[in-house]
Order: sequence, then C-alpha cells, then structure tokens
Amino acid sequence: MITPMRQLDERDAGVSDWATSTPEDSQNLADCVTLRITGNDYETLRSHLIRSNGKEYAAYLLAGTQTYEKDGDRILEYLVRDVVTIPPFRYTDHQSGYVGIPHDVTHEMMQDAKPDDARSDEQAVLVAHSHPWSTNPAHSPLDDDAEPKQLATITHSRAGPHGSIIVGPEDDSITGRVWPDDAGTVRDGDTSVATPIDEVVVLDEFMQRRFSTTDSRLDDARRSVGDSEMHDRQALLHDEEGNAALADADVTVVGAGGLGSELIKHLAHLGVGRGDGSITVIDPDVVEESNRSRIVGSRPSDAGREDATPDEDTVVPAQWTDDIDGLGMAKVDVAARYIRETDPAITVRPIREVAQVEEGIDAITTADVVLSAPDQHTVRRIVSRTCSQYLRPLVDAGVAIDTEDATSIASRVTVSGAGRPCLDCAGAINDTRLNREQHGDEHEAEYGVGEQPAVMPVNAEAAQRAAFIVHRYLTGLLSDTEAPFDTGVRDMVSNRTVPHRAESEDTCQFCGENALFPARGDRAPTPAKDPTRTVPSLVNSEHEKERSERSDHTPRSQRMNRSLIEKGTRVIRDMVGLLT
Repeated sequence: MITPMRQLDERDAGVSDWATSTPEDSQNLADCVTLRITGNDYETLRSHLIRSNGKEYAAYLLAGTQTYEKDGDRILEYLVRDVVTIPPFRYTDHQSGYVGIPHDVTHEMMQDAKPDDARSDEQAVLVAHSHPWSTNPAHSPLDDDAEPKQLATITHSRAGPHGSIIVGPEDDSITGRVWPDDAGTVRDGDTSVATPIDEVVVLDEFMQRRFSTTDSRLDDARRSVGDSEMHDRQALLHDEEGNAALADADVTVVGAGGLGSELIKHLAHLGVGRGDGSITVIDPDVVEESNRSRIVGSRPSDAGREDATPDEDTVVPAQWTDDIDGLGMAKVDVAARYIRETDPAITVRPIREVAQVEEGIDAITTADVVLSAPDQHTVRRIVSRTCSQYLRPLVDAGVAIDTEDATSIASRVTVSGAGRPCLDCAGAINDTRLNREQHGDEHEAEYGVGEQPAVMPVNAEAAQRAAFIVHRYLTGLLSDTEAPFDTGVRDMVSNRTVPHRAESEDTCQFCGENALFPARGDRAPTPAKDPTRTVPSLVNSEHEKERSERSDHTPRSQRMNRSLIEKGTRVIRDMVGLLT
C-alpha cells in the first residue's frame, strides 16, 4: 500500500472487490489495457520492489500510450519509457505492510512526466509498489482511498490516464489499474471506478513473454491451442505452446519482393497467424517478368506488360491492378495467395501501399514483431523509428551483390526496435545510401544503389536467418541458453560475419539517451504521411468515373518512385527538424 501518512498494514484491511462492484454507469477506459515493457526495465522494477527483507518498496513508471481497435475491442497500451526507483530514505514510513510516499516525490513524478519537446504530449505515470507477501497481489481499501487523490494531483498537471501497479514475488504476479482523468471525484461509496490493466507484455532480449494480471478481464481460453496436425513435427522442437504462440502472433512484413516473399514463405509454413493472430504484408509494387524468378509463389500470368505500367511520378501501380489491363498482379496479393494456399487457416491482410501511410503505420504499431525487407533505406529508417516509438521488435534483412572489380555477395540481418539500437546505430543504414536514393538517377531512386544483381538463393539465406529469429522470439526457443541471434553482415564469399554495433549512440536522434521518439507512442508526432496521389493517364475518364462511383476515396499509389522518394526526403528532414 502506498500512503502518505497512515501507519497501517494493508494486509489487515482486507482486499476490495472493486473489479466486480464498479457502478453500472461508469465507462471503462478500454476493453483491454496492456502494459508493454522491455525485459531490462522489468528486471529493474522487480529487483527494486521485491527484496528478501519482506518490506514493501515503491517506484514509478513513465510511459507513452497508444490506443487502437482490434476485432471490435478498444485497446489501450502503456509503453514504458523509464522506470524510476524511489529509494527508502525518501519514504515517510517503511514497514512490511505499507510504504509511505511524500508529496515532494509526487511532485517529481509530475515534473518527470513533463514533455521533452514542445511538439510532444506529457508522459503517463504509473505508480508502483510491491506486495512481497502475495502471489496474487490485489488492491486493498487503503489503495482505493489513497490512489484517487494522488493520481488526481498528477492529472491536474499532466495528461492521463494515469494508474498504479502492484508487483508480487513471482515473475508473473502483477496487477494494475488506470483511472479516468477525474479520478479524484469518481466514487461510489468505497468502490473505485478504475479500469484494470489486463495484460503485461515483457520484451526480453531473446523472447516475448505475455501474461494476464491478477484482475485481468481477459479469457484465459482466448489463446489458441497448438494442435495443428500440419505442425506436429515442429512442436517436437518448441512444444504445443510454441505452436500456439505462433498462431496467435500478429506479424507485419514490409516488402514483398524477392527477399520479403522468402520471409513470408517461412511465416506461412510455421503457422504464424492461424489462430488469433495474422500476417500483414505491405508493398506498393506489382509483379514484372524481370523479378518473377525470385518472388515466391509468382506465376507466369502474374507478370504484367512493361508498357502497361504508368509512368507518372505520383502513380504507383499496385492500387490499379484491377483497373489497368495488362498490369501485373500486386506483390502483396501474390503473397496473400501463397499464404492461403499453404494454410487456409491463416489470417492475411495485404496492404497495397507504401509503409509510411496511415494504414501501413497502424499495421507496424500493432504488430508483435515487424519484419522489414524494402528496397529503400528511406523506408527502413521510417520503419525503424516507428518500432522504437511504439516498442515493437524489428527484424530487418537485406542483401547486396556487387560485380564491379571483384565479386561481392553479402547478406545482412539486424534486430532492432523495442529498446534496442535503431537501424542507424546498428550500421544498417548510412547517409550515402540515402543520398543516392534521394538524388540519384532513375534506377538509384527506385532501388537505392542502381540496378544490381538479384538471385533467389542469396535472398533465401538472409530470409532463413531472419525467419529463425522470429521463430525463436515468438516461441521462446533457446531463450534459456541465451544463444545469440544470427545477426550481422555475412560475406558469402569468405563466409565470415561482421557483427553490428551493439549500443545506441548517445546523440542518436532516433534511439539515443535524449531521443524524442522511443516508447512515446501516440504522445510524439506520428510517422504516418499522406503522399499526394494522382490518376494514371492510362485509365480513361469513363473508367475512372466508374471507379469513383465504387469508392469514396481518392485512389492511392503504391510504388516508391522518384517523386515519392523526394517526398520521403522531406519526411526525414521533418523528422530531423523535430529533433534539432
């Protein structure tokens, strides 16, 4: 129990049944409230709160937030940005049954929640204390009495919703709740009108852990049962729970070309998204005969005529595959067909767009894991920043083949996001490459370094490494051994791998110590953009009239062509402008 003055033991006060006695006319803040936290921060919190002397300790969390809808439910996520431990000498009182927090510490919480930048919102505050004596921690009547006053004080200065958590001695013994902004006045007798925190997602280095809280409203039976006969043999490696974790995972893949389609192949055969999860594929392009040899699942009939592709700067073909005769099939549709033919139980969502539009950003910010394999480093940087901002693990892959002077063949796999160094700090993005994308000739604008060799087995090598990382991360396979992921740049000529830099640069604008974006969620400027779209001249006015009658929105293009690359340049400049 956290209380400023009372010298009482909350174990003698009983436990309130607020979760079942909430007034009928009160509104829950969300249908599901989730706390996302990195493994390092969770360990910092637990090691401070749970000690061998049996006393309660206190801390507070600073967090960004995100709200979205999934399957008709309103989701509120807290993205923990920092854990601030409160040392015992600051307590007004400290015993085995309660811990007292002075008003000056509450004032510090309000100051720490202050935005770092004029364009950002305040951070949310979650006040934490321990119940080292309870494996099923729950709020007591003393908590019900003290919390609304304290959180109302914070809310008066900083935007909520704020809340509290209680941590027990077991790794998954935790509960929490969040309060409306008028928490100091929302009462019904002695019952608080709070919304429970339902789930905690711990983003460890080698796996993702998720568990329900003591007062969770979630149905434990909602998780899939990994009993697919198709996946029996792989269950021998990671058990049925591993199959269920794959089935319930939401994975977003950015890029469905030669490398991206290889990644998608592995996900489909692993059974990702066949339960409560899904596979979302984002790509703006269509299949051409020149790339069909390396796109998994492509057919001769999928390739379009070269003269059917619109030449306009602001037109990209994938949105127009149903409207322009002879245009190739959208790469995301080829991927979706392959997934469904492999396993009809998988939920797949193709997005015929560039990643930085709102629909693409939404798919990235709500995924359990993001896989990235685009042609452009401009897109990579935006995806990297987004994963850092919304605490999403990112696995990025790329290949490079150079036949000038001496043949060089290299593949790269990088793990980023969710508290790790961004792709810039890991060395997966460089300014020279970006400059060539944004100011080079036509081929460099589209492919980044000009038209270079592309071979399916090279793509497959990078995809296999990346897919196995996702496999391990979702199932927890080998996590107890802490076996490192197979990352870095592999020289396929010498068969040697150069590791990435393992630490963020302190001055990095995307993941450094004072960076604006990490774990801020919706409380920092959104990375989503709305590029200008035009109608291709190949579509005659009558056809376009018919299309407009079928749709109430302007068609969106899909290819990251030269014009959109230039727009991407301005996006990056805008992002840098926010940080300098």
